[in-house]
Amino acid sequence: MRILDFEYHGVAGDEWHFSTTGLKRVNLLVGDTGSGKTRFLNALFNMAMVSVSNDLSFQPRGKWTVRLSIGGADYLWHLHSDFNSNKEVAVKQEKLVRQMDSNETIIIERTEHKHYFLGKPQPKLTSKVSSISLFQNEEMVKPVYQGFSSMIRRSFSDEGLINSFAPQGVSKDLYQSFRNANDLFKVFSSPFQANVRLSLLQEISPSKYDSLVSSYRKIFPFVGSTRIVDITQSGNKDVGSLQTPIFYIKETSQTSWIRSTDLSSGMQKVLLILLDTVLLPQGGVYLIDEYENSLGINAINFLPNFLLESDENNQFFITSHHPYIINAIGIDSWLVFHRQGTRVLLKHGSDLKEKYGKSKQEQFIQLVNDPFYSRGVE
Repeated sequence: MRILDFEYHGVAGDEWHFSTTGLKRVNLLVGDTGSGKTRFLNALFNMAMVSVSNDLSFQPRGKWTVRLSIGGADYLWHLHSDFNSNKEVAVKQEKLVRQMDSNETIIIERTEHKHYFLGKPQPKLTSKVSSISLFQNEEMVKPVYQGFSSMIRRSFSDEGLINSFAPQGVSKDLYQSFRNANDLFKVFSSPFQANVRLSLLQEISPSKYDSLVSSYRKIFPFVGSTRIVDITQSGNKDVGSLQTPIFYIKETSQTSWIRSTDLSSGMQKVLLILLDTVLLPQGGVYLIDEYENSLGINAINFLPNFLLESDENNQFFITSHHPYIINAIGIDSWLVFHRQGTRVLLKHGSDLKEKYGKSKQEQFIQLVNDPFYSRGVE
């Protein structure tokens, strides 16, 4: 799936507005602090969660309009969800259109009172579930459902890292069911944290696991060995019904093993990105926020080339203030943010390229001196 255009309007109590066009495979979100970059990622991810949710009661309200490219066809989807008379979040309006070879097919058309699938009226269905979810197994809807199911948002805040690497006990039966399924998409879609995912990856696809470890050691050459240990085992004696796998590294100059929970934040962030992208389904969308905080140069340097060289079928959105990342990712991939109240204006990097194309200054210097960026919040 590739997101081509995206627009979001908030509803009463959250009237933020984002509008974009011409999104790229790699999209670098740049703007002054408070200009709306994280909110933009939230709006994108909320769209995916709302589309595949089994119950909108626990999902955000809003108006989303998105144009997608999937398997040679374009899809236009619009959803408006808000409180109903019972103060529950429900679908107010929804439409899904497929455009292929100059032919347009209205797949879904829905209001509070009418619901059509391929032009045929439907019986009264729950208003607490999107039509994408309701008709997920239908041939014309399935690609959209799978596309939205293949989106991941990763926040690299301190709390996010602690939660991602916290030891997680999984029942042996549940762990074995994932192992036997031999399905990495199932692992991708699971609620498991990093250590369990790494363990399942090693079991299901040893070659992909070895490739991940090899990439990790290239970024951090002092990592000599790695292993995964089930800490609910004591020697060969089984001490419980849970499995709690933990990823360890051993540095080349040391004899002791270091738990993933005790790695530096930079080493944890790199490991998460490598793991996420290995598990990301083809055509997946990866949202990366707050990556660069408290990182050494090796953890910073790896990211731009890694994104640009990754699978052409996957799409990336990343926020950054870091000069190296901004300079290393081409200006054509920038989305520059400027906020006026709750309305966020976005300018493509190509606009600045035309303006500063002949300048020999670094792109980051050009960016921070441009009035659209420097007066980023009004």
